[in-house]
Amino acid sequence: MMAGVVRVILILMPFFIYFMWLRSIKRQQQMDSAEREKAREAAEGRMARAIGFGVAAAVAVIIWMTMETEQHERNSVYVPSHTENGQLVPGGFINVPTTDADKTKP
Repeated sequence: MMAGVVRVILILMPFFIYFMWLRSIKRQQQMDSAEREKAREAAEGRMARAIGFGVAAAVAVIIWMTMETEQHERNSVYVPSHTENGQLVPGGFINVPTTDADKTKP
């Protein structure tokens, strides 16, 4: 259900943006030059706030994703899923024993 709603929104989004653009063009054509300049300055402020909000949201999502991911030991290795004897074995991290040579590396 939710996937269908998201798909419909994604399909309709370009049309919504286009009609909003047409509406703003019609409004600009009806304004005189002083009103047009004032509207342009207001739009620049809104754009700056929108960009700032987008950057802040992206940073927040990156931080959240980093905090939600599993943390693994430094000496662990990822083994992808594979088949053994016709059975699917899920992938995962395994610990690899360290040697004395590994301990001396920085």
